[in-house]
Amino acid sequence: MSYPEQVITVIERLRSHGVWFQLSENAAPVTSCLDAANNRNRLGVKGIPLTDELKSLVGTVDSLPSDHIIMIHCRANHSFDEGLLASHFGGRFQPMNPERLEKELGSAYGLVNPFSGFDVPQITQVFDRLLLCRRQPPYTLMTNAGHRRWGVEFFVQDLIQTLPGASLGKLVREEERAPKAQKIGILTGNSPESGMLLWDRINQVVREDPRVMLLGDISLPRVSVESVPEMGLSMELEVRAREVEKVVVEGVRALCEGGASLVALACNTTQFFAQQCTEVCNDYGATFVSMVDCLERDLVKRDVRSFDLFGIGSVSNLEKWSAFSQLGAKFHISVPSPKTSIKINDLTVKVKKGAVGETERQQLRQLISQASVTDMVVVALTELSILLDSERKKHLPKKPFIDTLSLLAEELAGRHISQYLEIPATEHALKPTPILQSLPA
Repeated sequence: MSYPEQVITVIERLRSHGVWFQLSENAAPVTSCLDAANNRNRLGVKGIPLTDELKSLVGTVDSLPSDHIIMIHCRANHSFDEGLLASHFGGRFQPMNPERLEKELGSAYGLVNPFSGFDVPQITQVFDRLLLCRRQPPYTLMTNAGHRRWGVEFFVQDLIQTLPGASLGKLVREEERAPKAQKIGILTGNSPESGMLLWDRINQVVREDPRVMLLGDISLPRVSVESVPEMGLSMELEVRAREVEKVVVEGVRALCEGGASLVALACNTTQFFAQQCTEVCNDYGATFVSMVDCLERDLVKRDVRSFDLFGIGSVSNLEKWSAFSQLGAKFHISVPSPKTSIKINDLTVKVKKGAVGETERQQLRQLISQASVTDMVVVALTELSILLDSERKKHLPKKPFIDTLSLLAEELAGRHISQYLEIPATEHALKPTPILQSLPA
């Protein structure tokens, strides 16, 4: 593939100085930072966060000789501050006019980049200190490659270390607000598939949220899964509570020690130990995300005042061992009849044995449609969640229902997504385009 002369010049400059880079073709010619960010190609995705686009401005300072060229750089979502610039340079910064920009640097608005500093070492280049803050993968910046159709990706710290006369300074008023990246910890084992389904749904929520610029796999959360077979003891929580509590607490502690900042149980029954989980998480500066709390918020949001609760006996009977009993003070909860409870338990055993076919799905649809007495059914049993997922949204029950595992996934995904809400949504489907690291030797 042949490249424009300006692009080849940038490639040779970076390559000769050992600066890692990736060259890519924009989806369309660009004329500004915002335009560029929306059309860059990184990791096969169209568009990058504006914060990952480099803003560059070239000019002079009135207290220095007029032939002393200054080039300043910051993140494109930030704005240069005149007062800070004056303080840094000891005089007023004046952007270079287009004629001089073209004559002396062969550049134009929207094409200024720091790479000309390799050939013109007398240029003073100052990079705003916030450029070194690691925000989100892949931790790179992009700018133009001397051409409106081509962009280049690089690590700014490598560039600063290599460019003659480059330095850091405080050029913008903004402060770094990048939140601490969340690591989700999932405790599962009753059944293991429930943890797998929770993880899958978290990823699905992130991928489908229109508020997030999806950057491929690097947009998904870090997740640790602790699958503990002894979680299966919770099927008889009433008689095995002491053993189950030990398993849950140790599992949560293992997740926290592994660096999890958000911890959740992919299980409705063991929500009973939410207080113990919270205490362990507090010891590590982590947060326990309760399935029951997620359900309460969702019911209030929907203005639901009564519902049927489908779960195993220790959950749906709303007695001593049910974490959901605390909702009884705010909502009217209808529990399954003895006959319905038997059907739910039988269906649960089938799913645990791997039976997730049309027969089981039909049984679930009938339970939700015919065995409930209110206008809303809350499914608080992960085996039923697995059955609902197997429906693939094609033959879901007609009666409204809430799946607690899905609510938990939405909450966990939402906390992860909150890191990216400052990034505008954009199109992320793009045909593969040529990407080049360096010219062939």
